[in-house]
Formats: sequence, structure tokens, C-alpha cells
Amino acid sequence: MSELETFENASPIEPETPAKKAFASPSRTAGYSSQPIKAPAPARGEVRFSIYGQRVRLIGPVALTQDLAEDFSYFVTAAGQRPAPAADLTIEIRQHKFIIKPEKFFKTKNYTIYGRSLQRYVEYEDGSKVIVTHNLVDGRLVSIMAHEAARSYELAYLVLHSFVGEKLEARGLLRLHALAFNRQNCDVILFLPSGGGKSSLAAMMLKRPDCQIYSDEVTLLENSCLRPYPWRIGLDQKSASKLGPALGLDTTHSRTAQRTDGRAKYLLPIPTEKIASPANEPAEINTNDDTTLTTTPNIYWGVLNLVANNADQKGEPVVRLALFKEKLQFLTSVVLGLGLMQMAEYIVRTDNFQQMIRTGFRRLIWALKAVRSLRVIEVTRDYDKVLSVLGEDLATKPHHQPNT
Repeated sequence: MSELETFENASPIEPETPAKKAFASPSRTAGYSSQPIKAPAPARGEVRFSIYGQRVRLIGPVALTQDLAEDFSYFVTAAGQRPAPAADLTIEIRQHKFIIKPEKFFKTKNYTIYGRSLQRYVEYEDGSKVIVTHNLVDGRLVSIMAHEAARSYELAYLVLHSFVGEKLEARGLLRLHALAFNRQNCDVILFLPSGGGKSSLAAMMLKRPDCQIYSDEVTLLENSCLRPYPWRIGLDQKSASKLGPALGLDTTHSRTAQRTDGRAKYLLPIPTEKIASPANEPAEINTNDDTTLTTTPNIYWGVLNLVANNADQKGEPVVRLALFKEKLQFLTSVVLGLGLMQMAEYIVRTDNFQQMIRTGFRRLIWALKAVRSLRVIEVTRDYDKVLSVLGEDLATKPHHQPNT
């Protein structure tokens, strides 16, 4: 029996149900408990997204589809269109089924993969299972089976990012693990290490009239132009407690997402008016000395200013030219896609090696061009000062006029 026959016989998808566009109330206390999903199954809902041409269909418990619709509200499409357009990716949350496993591909400490190509089965150490198949009606079909609602949500969120990101990069778009925003009509890409404050800075921008956000986590570039790629901002408990009063965030009634590592994220939606509008293409500006500048994004490599973060010493955010070591770190991060939601258990496939090489080559070409003008900002935990220093540096940069 072939891998495809094994998957299809073991886990058929249910017939399509009418689409329901559902948004969670901002005041609703969501979050997911660690309660197992028990029979009878909860009422099921459906939501559809269109992410730069990639059509995604999500089927699952109503509460879960509502929360993911809120997370990706910028990309939600109108419900009830009949006949509904075919999906490029269908994600279904379902109860556990008996599965005949194909040949084992490889194993890590977190999961075991069966199947070498796109048709595959992934079994996680916590007992969660994901089946990936392909058919003409649903395109790529991903069935998620987890014992806990929180885990189903986390897997659906990561699977959507991973598969859609793979498709966008196959079309030539570029993904970067960075904060992207517009300040004073200047586009900015700010790279920061994990835990360096990307989400906290983005949250601060929600209250600043001179800032708009492209994305707080994954920057999307098309022909050197930034494209909006927003979803909700996730703050850890420490950041939410610190920024809560300034942002008017009530952590006792905020929507939360519980991760498998035990950390809870407080989720902030990005209002439509705070999402940046991109320029059609890099604009050219004539200067007084008859030279021409191109308004490509201003790129900063953020490093944590340890002196300024020490309670016994004082320091200020500083902007300076990048050193050789920092340029090398930048090139490595961009080319390897460090920090991106690109789950290895899905993109490492025998049918995907050439695409991975092409994507890495495009990242390298972009990074080699960008590193020539790379500037470093030494970031402190005083986010207002960080934004002020960036604003002063951007005042000398060419501006772009966003689309209206």
C-alpha cells in the first residue's frame, strides 16, 4: 500500500460545511486550559484566509477557529461564498483515529517523522499527531489530533505559518525574523535576538501616532518592498506586567495562549489603523547634490546593551555602524532563517531540497546587499528611549509615501 493510500484510507476528511466567519470579542477571556478534548466533540466551525494568494481553510472546534480568526483577522475572507473557492491548504482539527504508519524517516527528541515526501505522518512526544496529505479538492490537507485544546491551537498556528511561508518563498517573497514598522514615513526592519523585545516594542508602537506596524515577528519582503504580515502581538507575563499600565492592558481579562513549554502569552490585536501601508515599489528621491537615493527599508541589527540593562549602571541606546562580527551574525541569521516559524518536521522533505536551496540563495543575495548599509542599535529595556534614538537616526533618511 502506498503512503497516500495509507493516509487516505486511515483518515478521510469530513464533507465541507458552510463557512462561518467568527471573531472573538476583545473582552472575552479566551486562553486554553489543559482540559482534554472529550467526546462528544464540540460544535465545529470554519474560517478561511487569503494570505497573498494562498487560500487557507481551517476547520475545527468553534472556539479554536474563532481565536485563529482573531489572530489572522487581516487575512480573513468573507464567509458564505458558494461555491467556496478551492483551498491551497486545509487544516482540520479532529479527534484521534487509528493510523497505519508508513516507513520511518527520522526521529528527534521532540517528534518522529514517517514518510519522506509531502505525504507524511508526524508523531510528537506528547502524543499529538499530524497527518499531511494532498488531494485535488483540498490541496494540501493537514489533520491535527491532540489530547488538549491548547496543543491543537498551537499546532494549527505553527502549521499555518510554516506551510504558507514555504509557499510564499516559493513565489519569490522573502521572510525575515524581525520587527518591521513605519516611523515618520520611513520603513524599518529591526533584527533582535530571541527575547530581545520585538513584541514589547511593537506593543509600545500601538500608542504612538507616528508608528505603524508591518509585523512584530515575521517581516515579509516582495521586490525589496515591505508587505503587511500582521497577527496578534504576544507578550510574556513579565512584559505584560511592565507594559500593561501604559497600554491599558488588563492581564486578568486578556486573551491568552498557553504554550507547551508552560509559558503563557498575553495576546494583543493590532488595530487596522495601526497596520502599515506599503509603497508600491522602492521610490527614488533626488537630493540637492543631484544624486539619487532609493527608499528601501532601513535595516538595524539590534544587540542588547548589557550595561544599560544592569540595574546598578546607566546606559543609553546607541546607533552605530556594524562591525565585522555583527555583519557575520546578520548574514548567518538571514540565510538560515533563524527564528522563523518553519517547522523542520514539515519542510525537510526529499521533494523540497531544491526549493530550500533556492530560498537560501535568495536570502543570501538580499543579505549581501543589505549588509553594506547595516547599522547596529544597542537596545535597552527602556523602549521609549530606543524608539526616540531610532527616530533621531531616521530623521536623516529618505522617506516613502505609503499607498492610500
